[in-house]
Amino acid sequence: MGFLYGKPSAGKSFLALDMALSIAAGFPTWHGDKIDSERRRVVYIAAEGKRGMRNRIAAWRSRQGLDAAGAALLEANFALIAETINFMKAEDVGLLLRKVREAGERPSLLVVDTVSRMLPGADENLQKDMTVFVS
Repeated sequence: MGFLYGKPSAGKSFLALDMALSIAAGFPTWHGDKIDSERRRVVYIAAEGKRGMRNRIAAWRSRQGLDAAGAALLEANFALIAETINFMKAEDVGLLLRKVREAGERPSLLVVDTVSRMLPGADENLQKDMTVFVS
């Protein structure tokens, strides 16, 4: 488990999306670091909205110049959930788990973008609230 922290508009979402797409597309490395996973399934929860995320994915694909095999791997291995999941509500977490199961094999990476949008009414800086999220 890891967290990306930084100032607003610092590029955290771009970094997370680049990592997620690189894994899903079957790249052997990500910015010089070896990608070890044989499992390439990625689930990306985007609370910021479907339209902007789809545009970012299209731009990434264009920039990478994926061949047919890479594009096919990406399509098969990348699942986008473009809605807010309230991690403070058990029923929302249950819905998320069902969606992940429906998406296929167990993911090697699950991205939650952004944590603060998925914890309405909670404080991401308080241990008690983050314990609920992590659980």
